[in-house]
Amino acid sequence: MFQKSVLDKYIKSIDAELLEQKYKEFQNTYQNPQKIEQIKASKEEQYQEGFLRDIFVNILGYTINPEPNYNL
Repeated sequence: MFQKSVLDKYIKSIDAELLEQKYKEFQNTYQNPQKIEQIKASKEEQYQEGFLRDIFVNILGYTINPEPNYNL
């Protein structure tokens, strides 16, 4: 999809410490057996907002509506 040179340039620009921190946050959320069981037991629409918040807001740094200047 992307040229190797584009990927290499992007990968070199990533802050390794920030990436490690965010990956640990991801693991804390999605390697928690109790949370996974709750997600599995939920209907899809029950967890949609939680998924957006868990991944896109807490891990990837997006801002969700109704926050000012939201971008998700």
